[in-house]
Amino acid sequence: MPGFPLTNDDFDKALTKISYNAGLVWRADADTSLRLSAARGVKMMSLIEFAAVGVGPGPLPGTSFFVTGNPDLGASITEGYDIGVERQLPMLLSSFKANLFYTSLSKNVAVANFAPSFVNPPFFVSQPVDVGASEQVGVELEFKGEKDNLQWGVNYAFIDVNDKFDLFSQGVSFVGLEFERSTPKHKVNLHGGYSLDGFSIDLYGQFVSSSDRIVPNAGGGLTLDRVDDFFTLSGQASYDITDWWKVTLSAVAFDSKTHRPSQVDAAERQVYLQTSFHW
Repeated sequence: MPGFPLTNDDFDKALTKISYNAGLVWRADADTSLRLSAARGVKMMSLIEFAAVGVGPGPLPGTSFFVTGNPDLGASITEGYDIGVERQLPMLLSSFKANLFYTSLSKNVAVANFAPSFVNPPFFVSQPVDVGASEQVGVELEFKGEKDNLQWGVNYAFIDVNDKFDLFSQGVSFVGLEFERSTPKHKVNLHGGYSLDGFSIDLYGQFVSSSDRIVPNAGGGLTLDRVDDFFTLSGQASYDITDWWKVTLSAVAFDSKTHRPSQVDAAERQVYLQTSFHW
């Protein structure tokens, strides 16, 4: 972290980074294909992170708090690797997909609120800092098919995030960054549908495993709050009254009066009636 106050020389920076995106698809036979991909991305710091300036009241009575950019942050590097296979299953009137992936992020940047560089009282200084890297590994599986007027599908995703930092190790943090515990590890989506002569109906089910969310702490700062597993059912029915007039009835999470998605307190079930015209 550069010293304070900053000079024009501190902001005289030049960065050279390499990014790429490569992919390969191999068709093993008429029903099977294999996909490989690799990518490297570069995220430059924002103007606010680089050179923002702000002044406000400090954390103690009679003090001031100065927020400034951090020209030493450099760039954040994202790397991703992916291998997938797709297989048509004519005997089952279906297809199957499997995907294994790995992603890494070299830097997570946040403003260190009230964890500043302490110069001469009553002046506090805070700058954006790199709190650490993150990486994730995951697998996605999908099975779907259709026969005549029926459609069906199921997909499953497993994501394991590993943060190289733990800002909530003491239970409370002034920096709201947490990916490892706030990301559900398991997600399952189900779908079944039927259509006939202008009428269609679809039913969807979703399961999401437990996770934590970041919420304000009563004593100041931020803390983590547990979100339990949840399962919801949603559906949609549509009817084409004419070639140009369609009516749709949709219901979200109709199996429960309320449910609690990952990042909100609660969500009520919702029902929508829509009509559309096109010509």
